Formats: sequence, C-alpha cells, structure tokens
Amino acid sequence: MKINQSPNFQGINISKANVLGRNLDIYKLTEKDKEFTSALKNIDLKNLLPPMNAQDFLIYNTVFQTGLSNAHYKNKTGMLLSCDDVPCGILVSFPFKNKLIGDFICTWPLRKGEKAPFGAQTLITQMFKNFLDTNASLIEIYAIRYGSIVSKYLKIGFCCAGGDDYSETMNITRERAKTSLEKLNQRINLIPTNSTEDVNLFDTLKH
Repeated sequence: MKINQSPNFQGINISKANVLGRNLDIYKLTEKDKEFTSALKNIDLKNLLPPMNAQDFLIYNTVFQTGLSNAHYKNKTGMLLSCDDVPCGILVSFPFKNKLIGDFICTWPLRKGEKAPFGAQTLITQMFKNFLDTNASLIEIYAIRYGSIVSKYLKIGFCCAGGDDYSETMNITRERAKTSLEKLNQRINLIPTNSTEDVNLFDTLKH
C-alpha cells in the first residue's frame, strides 16, 4: 500500500493492546481525515484477500469502501485499527435516539495470508467501551449475510432482531455488552492511552 504524504492528517491514538505478541492501536478519526481515509481506498484488496468469487468480493469491497467514506463524517465516530503500525481495520458508529448504531465494521489482511489477531474483536471491544460510557440502552448493527459474519456476532453476544435477504438486524443490551466485554477483556487487554495528542498517521503508520 502506498499513500502520499500529507501534513494535514492528524489522528488521536485512543487505545493500545498487545495481543499474541502483536501491537494493536486504535486511532480516532475526524471529519478532517477525509484525505487519509480516501487514500486507504487504494489498498489492493484483491492481492491481500484469499480467493473469492466476484459476488463475495463485491460485498466485501462495498463495505470496505463505504466504511472508509463514512469514517470522517461529522456526526459519526470513525476508528482506525493498526497492527504493528499497519492499518488493518475500520469501525464507524453513531448515536441514534437511545441506540448506538454500529454502521460499518471491516478488517483486512496486513499482508497476503496474514491477519491481525482478533482485529475485529478489538474494534468491537472499543465500541463496547464507548457504548458503556453513554446512556444508550443498546447497540444495533446490520450484519451482512456473508460467510460466517452473523454467527460471529452471535458468539460475541449479539441477538438477532429481524432483517431481510441481504442483512440481519442484530443488537446487544447494556447488560449483555458488559458480560461480553468481560469475556473479550480476557484475550484483548485494551488499554486507554488518555491521549488527546494529534499525530500524523502518514508518518506514524507504515504504508
């Protein structure tokens, strides 16, 4: 992946974890980060992902591209995951009435055949922490019926709440999120940095 240098991009490192000997970091993105998230769209997914048919790749790439496009919106919270300083995941959420909506969650390989350990679960752990710091009563997500995605969310603690042929609406209450977070913390020791310092990720991350 090659991203051109930009002195304008700044991100805040909000959490760190060492998982199976790999250093995972989560950065909070803002609306000024459009240039960086747009540059991430140039990642060559076809070279990184295992072989898949055209329809499956279309679904994966749509979530990837749309998630990056939404990550910097003013009313949404975008979080970028890196593993050993390599970008490898995005999570976008936003508040709606008494809910926190998990809008887009997507991870991708660091290199061909190599993934960050528990990458998606690390992002979800941070989402649970953010959620429990609010007064929202539940998290709601729309899980695409692709591969084992729905079953993975069920294992984390989400419940099915309807849907259609394309996606399953799933949610998790505060109490269930607390229980799930306790289990996630056993393998993902995500530590808040308490930092408010903006860092230039074009310098900080490998690309």
